[in-house]
Amino acid sequence: MTAWYALHNLGRIQRDEKILIHAATGGVGLAAIQIAQLAGAEIFATAGSEEKRAWLRGLGIRHVMDSRTTAFAEQIRRTTKGAGVDLVLNSLAGEAIGKGLSVLAPGGRFLEIGKRDIYANTPIGLRPLRNNISMFVIDMGQVMAEQPQTVQALLLAVLKLFRNGSLQPLAHQTLPISRAADAFRLMAQAKHIGKLVLIIRDADATPLRTPPAKPIAFSAKASYLITGGLGGFGLAVAKWLAGSGARHVVLCGISGAVSPEAMRAIAQLRRRGAEVLIVKADVSSPKDVARVLAAIKLKMPPLRGVFHAAMVLDDGILSQLTEDRFERVFAPKAIGAWNLHAALAGTRLDHFVLFSSISALIGTPGQGNYAAANGFLDALAHHRRALGLPALSVNWGALGRVGILARNPSLAAQLEANGLYPFTPEQATEMLGQLLQRKVTQIAFMHVDWQKILAKRARTSIPPRYSDVFVSPLLDASAGNEDQRSILLAASAEERKGLALDLVRESVAKVLRTAPARLDAGRPLRELGLDSLMAFELLNRLQMKIGASLPNSKMSANSSIESLAALDLETFEDAPSATSAESASIAAKARSTADRIAPDQQMIPYRAHGALTPLFLIHPAGGRTSIYNDLAAEISEQLPVYAIQSRLLSGAAEEWTSIEKMARDYAGMIVRQQPDGAIRLAGFSAGGIFAHATARELERRGRAVSLLCMIETPLTMLDPACTRVSILKNLITEVYDHLSADLPRTVDLRRPDLPASILKLAQRIVRTRAETARVQHVLDWLATRGLLASGDVDTDTRRFFAAFVRHSILIEQARVPAIHAPVYLCRAKESGLSASPVDPRVSRHITRGGFQQKVLEGRHFELMNPPLVKALAQSLEAALARSL
Repeated sequence: MTAWYALHNLGRIQRDEKILIHAATGGVGLAAIQIAQLAGAEIFATAGSEEKRAWLRGLGIRHVMDSRTTAFAEQIRRTTKGAGVDLVLNSLAGEAIGKGLSVLAPGGRFLEIGKRDIYANTPIGLRPLRNNISMFVIDMGQVMAEQPQTVQALLLAVLKLFRNGSLQPLAHQTLPISRAADAFRLMAQAKHIGKLVLIIRDADATPLRTPPAKPIAFSAKASYLITGGLGGFGLAVAKWLAGSGARHVVLCGISGAVSPEAMRAIAQLRRRGAEVLIVKADVSSPKDVARVLAAIKLKMPPLRGVFHAAMVLDDGILSQLTEDRFERVFAPKAIGAWNLHAALAGTRLDHFVLFSSISALIGTPGQGNYAAANGFLDALAHHRRALGLPALSVNWGALGRVGILARNPSLAAQLEANGLYPFTPEQATEMLGQLLQRKVTQIAFMHVDWQKILAKRARTSIPPRYSDVFVSPLLDASAGNEDQRSILLAASAEERKGLALDLVRESVAKVLRTAPARLDAGRPLRELGLDSLMAFELLNRLQMKIGASLPNSKMSANSSIESLAALDLETFEDAPSATSAESASIAAKARSTADRIAPDQQMIPYRAHGALTPLFLIHPAGGRTSIYNDLAAEISEQLPVYAIQSRLLSGAAEEWTSIEKMARDYAGMIVRQQPDGAIRLAGFSAGGIFAHATARELERRGRAVSLLCMIETPLTMLDPACTRVSILKNLITEVYDHLSADLPRTVDLRRPDLPASILKLAQRIVRTRAETARVQHVLDWLATRGLLASGDVDTDTRRFFAAFVRHSILIEQARVPAIHAPVYLCRAKESGLSASPVDPRVSRHITRGGFQQKVLEGRHFELMNPPLVKALAQSLEAALARSL
């Protein structure tokens, strides 16, 4: 279908025409050969190895060349005596594209089925197109999603040719499914011809059909012991046991204290008809374990199940963990588990469940003792299995709503920030019921973002265990740390102090998830809310930032931002300072960008010269400035025009964490570009809000802003009464409009369910705290609407949506006061975002300097593209003329 669509629907291949088919031994290449032969065309083909080229010659193809070089172009010119070919079916990347265009005859058609250069936005010269050449880009996934009638016609045409024998199946190689790994390896090495097919017949593998797990049922005539049973998770397990048939539950705790929460849970269990025995005991003591088992034997039915959930935390970095602190954590978990195992060696049990932790699998900063204790539980489970005894060790992730995370919100937030998200007690017990019905010895249950949780190890080797789940993270927060150190090294001694203080303040703010401006640099970190785990994360972050080790011994609970900045500076004591001129330049760069993004990477000059005062355009959500290309071209040549794109798309590791920081950065760039005179700003859609914040910052610095032009900006987002869901709904609508802007009006993507679907997505994003998960929600939703290919998304696209999600967060949090500058709003008559007139109450939140609005024909994005952009440019120029 791909080959037929390319050669016939788009290429209009004719008899006796010449066609170049690249990678001709691949699936599409072989299909194209058959279709070209059927059309009576002369074929030129390329392949990557001599074996494949010989195979093509065996098909009767006379002109066969190497696809791994660009020598094919000269060979074609020689063979055709300079006439060239009429069609090129291209799947090669890089320089081969230009070479392919160069061999097209006048009226030729270039059929691009590759993806790499398209998504990389690789430039090509237009000169080859001067001879009436056409270029088509073919994405059958998009055709299938958007043109079902076309796909149906293609399929019918191809099937008809198969039925009458005109087309034959492609060359293929079969392997049994038990050799799937070999098949993928063969495909990766590109040694095969045609297709690789995995077959079930005669395979050394038997499909495993696992019946759906039924809810587990516990015996009403048995007892079940839960150590740590008076804690949050223990009580949740007790409720689950009672709800699954158990009628005799033993809750064991080291203090025996029954909290109000536990009293309510126990009362609920007894109302359900369960007998509850509460025992005060320390399971790390063999005598106490014997006493618990004796009490069960005396008062309850036979013991058939043990759920070992006892635990204690005593966090600290390894150098601070004494033998006593290790023993304190090991006692309830490891020693308690062994005592239970030894005491019950002769007892027939149905279940022996050990509550381990993800810390035993990946390690958690500051919890070396806890990770080791859980590792012991995992080993004990395997030991019991080897003895023929029942055992299950579950490496739990972050349990929410009960237990330590419920009591410590800052720890929960820290885990989420590192990619470990909470699950509910109901989800945990449901999974536990399934695991107990299968032959599992050790298994992890967690809600995890592997990219985040393993990202900090990206500088070292990732354990092979995680090689299938970890790829390089989208936004490597540690990227460019060497440049950060270079900035500090280049600064003078006095400037270093300020830079180091800013660096530490930013790092502490990230760990505490707060604004740097809220942090008192002289106040002890423990008073700011930094606990031991956070301190460990902070130390790691600072060491990565400055590229040097910091002594753990000098970091204490009484450390402050100022003292840590001084500690950082100690690593630079022997480093030479820069000259005053160099240091001033580098310090200014550091202050303005904060992570090594030079202003000229963000400030895009559409027109750098002209007699009039410049106009500065601020990027919309997502950060791209290409939306202004047509507008800048239509504006008078006497008007200098600059556009500011987002720092993330300029190469930074992260986007700004607040709209205030963004505004300071953009205002600094604008002031450097225009040192004197009143400043004029404009922004499209959400870019109008970023321009508004920038105008406010410029006014705060004492600079006059003579005009702020907001183009299709949904101003309700600046209304304090606007909800987060409403803001997100507007922004998602903007992205949707952007991706569907190039579609003809006959393609109706605005189905009746669209507003409700966008609202549901916005609500889901608001409920999601992790930014990577927010990005994925947007990508998944766009894929379901047919506007984005499902599956893998290229890095640039993911980076754009990462910026978009961060920008939505900035707008959610923005509370920008009204500016003094006049505001001119251009609205699109048919816009889904700003078609309605702006309420005077809203305009008062925006400006005290006069508010005007102009309604233009078109939809949201149509204003920015020909032909309607011309009217926008004229309207904008008129407003700018009035602002002089």
